[in-house]
Order: sequence, then structure tokens, then C-alpha cells
Amino acid sequence: MKIIVDSREKHPFIFYNKFGDQIEYQVKKLDTGDYSIEGYEHLLCIERKESTTELAGNCISKRFVRELERMQKYKYAYVILEFSFDDILGYPQNLKLPPWIKRKIKVSGNFILTRMCQWSLDYDFQILACGNRQKAQDITLMILNKVMELEQEKNNNHVRKPRAKRPKQANQPKKRRAKNKTV
Repeated sequence: MKIIVDSREKHPFIFYNKFGDQIEYQVKKLDTGDYSIEGYEHLLCIERKESTTELAGNCISKRFVRELERMQKYKYAYVILEFSFDDILGYPQNLKLPPWIKRKIKVSGNFILTRMCQWSLDYDFQILACGNRQKAQDITLMILNKVMELEQEKNNNHVRKPRAKRPKQANQPKKRRAKNKTV
């Protein structure tokens, strides 16, 4: 499996296998999302959000809505959050900003959560709030692995050879079908 990382991703995840070896990846422009798998770019789209501030900005952005519209065509579409739903609900109060700046922020955590829930229904994607960067990275890798496994299994099932017919053995009586008798 070769992971594709969008070339515009500022702080990309670096993935490691269970032996601690870095998993092969390629940086290239993805039309939608930040992560996919080589050869499955048309099926899998993972969009990563690094902070509640980034997500808040996306909630009032027409550009992000266009991205969600493009995500509809993907069989597997995810938005991975490097923070929790509690972090969203605490926005902007939980930001480390002076109070006078916080008062100027017009987007509330409840608005963000409501908007994301509505969009997930409208545009058919899964939202995973992972709590922190490491968990988001681990869950992203789990999704990549599972999608790869599912698609390879599906492809293998389509390529199966037809079963060979068993040769008839001589001197075996034919099986009779039982007749249903009604009384």
C-alpha cells in the first residue's frame, strides 16, 4: 500500500507499520481531501482538520462546501479531527486568546457542531473526532488499511475461477427427491 498525501497538506501525518518502519507515501495533488491510497484515489478521501479554529473557518467557507460536494462521489469519505467534540463545543472560550479577541469571534462551538452534523448527512461523510494528533494519525492509518483490505477482497472475489464440476462416480444410486404429502 502506498499512501497519497496531498501536496498542499502543511503538517502531514507520517505513518509507521507495526514494526516501526515508515510506510511508503507519495506527495502529490489530490483533487479532494488530504489522504488516499494509490490506485484508490477515486474511492477514498480523508480530509484532516488540525484545529477547531481551522474547522470554524471552514464552517463559513464556500470553498469548503465545494470540497464536501466533491466528497459525495467517494465510496469512503471521512473528515478526521485532531481534537474532540468537547473542544468544538468549548470554542472559542477554550482558545488561548485575550478576552477582547474572543468576543470578536462570531462562530460558536454549537454552530460548528450543528453545521458539521448537517453537512455529514447532506454530503454523506463520516466525522471522527480523535482527541489529538496521534490518535487522528492512528485512526487515519486504520481507515487506509481497512479500505485497502476491503477493496482487495472485493477485487479477489470478482476474479475467482468458476468451480470445476465434480465427475460423476459410477455405480452410485441417484438421489430421490422427497415428495411433500398432504393429508
